[in-house]
Amino acid sequence: MSDLDNKVIGLMGWVRSAARKYRRTALGYEDAVAVGNLALVEAARSYDRRSGAPFEAWAVSKVRWALSEACRNTRGKKGHIGADVPVEDALLVGVSHDNHHSFHDALMHLRPRVRETALLAASGWSHREIAARYGVSEGRISQLMSEARRNIIAELGLAT
Repeated sequence: MSDLDNKVIGLMGWVRSAARKYRRTALGYEDAVAVGNLALVEAARSYDRRSGAPFEAWAVSKVRWALSEACRNTRGKKGHIGADVPVEDALLVGVSHDNHHSFHDALMHLRPRVRETALLAASGWSHREIAARYGVSEGRISQLMSEARRNIIAELGLAT
């Protein structure tokens, strides 16, 4: 795992902490965590070491901006967040992987409900929307997403 991967993983706890601020907004905590983690991945992709800025400062500013924008965009709306991030990046944030084909094989080994949930979330559906679709709680959707991530990582033989 690269130094940058370790820094991304190290900031994931901070993202969860920052997302708490959005619990009582239309965005909600779970979606704020998702937005924050996606912004963290994008920050890692766009970070230029030659700029001289520390990665942490760069990433924190990107995550804060993304959270603020997502909250602003959900005011008065039903918390839908679009994501222009590949499925594997959304599910495997912080995990180094490079075999796209194996990822899709691992995805196909998931239980159907887990796979559908993961694909809906990766395509931009909020946990709230997925929960409403299946008639379950947002907490249950979080559990299904954790199961998807855990099983894909195990199937690919990756370490977090």
